[in-house]
This record gives sequence, structure tokens and C-alpha cells, in this order.
Amino acid sequence: MKDSNPFSLRVDDLCEIFRIYEPDTPHYFRILDVSDRWVLAESKADDGEDYGIALVELESICRIRFGSRLVQKLFSNKESVPNLRAPSGKLELSNLEEIETQYGCITVYCEENDKEQCFIGKALRVKEGVLFLMEYRPIDSDDQTCLALFLVDITRIEAGGDYEARLLEFYEKKREYTSTVEAVEKVWLR
Repeated sequence: MKDSNPFSLRVDDLCEIFRIYEPDTPHYFRILDVSDRWVLAESKADDGEDYGIALVELESICRIRFGSRLVQKLFSNKESVPNLRAPSGKLELSNLEEIETQYGCITVYCEENDKEQCFIGKALRVKEGVLFLMEYRPIDSDDQTCLALFLVDITRIEAGGDYEARLLEFYEKKREYTSTVEAVEKVWLR
């Protein structure tokens, strides 16, 4: 039987995590929770910028570096983080809604398909293993869409970063976004 936590990660561990999709890019994390499939962590850039939280698949981690002075410095101020838990097993809408309640929107990655692309928005519904996401498109785009993604393809979720906050603020100010969400919910998500 495969160990569900082969790296022996524990709450409050400070580490650099490297993932199979970006093997040369460290993610600087303070571990908030670990389940049989997911790692939930507070995330920062190497310059100290707050990236919010990250939820990554445990099996996507290829190596972890513990004891780095840089990571200890980045997380020297223990800030209050939301009381969230890593999902046990497969993702459910309730997991996504819990994150959205804290941060307003989520960023979804399906890195096996395209490691460079992400989708930012509001989870509208999960139906038959498909996530329907009201997408917050880049600010220079007027296009509003509802995106459907297979839950099994999701490898990482982030929330609370600076870019997401600016995008969310922009869309909350745009009046037509609200009517678009309502239209999508009425027509597409019956």
C-alpha cells in the first residue's frame, strides 16, 4: 500500500516544495494541513510577497527541502491564516466554496494538460465530476465565460494572491458581471 504522506509533512512545517510540473521552481510553504491526497499551505514568493494559500496534490510533489534559512525568514511572522482543511480524497464543491468564502475566488490549475495555464473565478457547481467555473478573464478582456473542467484534472488550487484580489475587485465593480453570473446559473446550470 502506498504511503499517503511519504514526505512526513506536518502542520507548521516550513519547506520548499518542488513539483513534477515545475521541477526547477520552488514553492515556499508553511504547511497548514495534509490529507491523503492534498497539501494545504500558506505560500510566499522568495521576496516575501504573500501568495495566499495553495492546495496541491501530494502525488505531484517530487522533492521537498526542509530547514532553509530563506523559508524560515519568509515565515518568521506567524500571521493568522484561515481555518481551512485539506480535502480528504477527491475535490468537492464544498471544498472550493470554503476557500472562496475566505478569499472571494479561486485559481485552478490543470497542469497535466497545460502547466502554464490557469483559470480564475467562482465555482458555480460541480455536477458529475465537472466543475463549472464563472471565469474572471484578464482585465483587458470583455468576454465573460462559464468554463467546465473535470475535477480529476485539477492539480493545484490557489487563492488570496495579489493578482486574484485585483481581478476580483475589478469584476465586483463591473455591473454586467453580476448579471452574467445570474444568466449562467439560470440557463446553463439547471
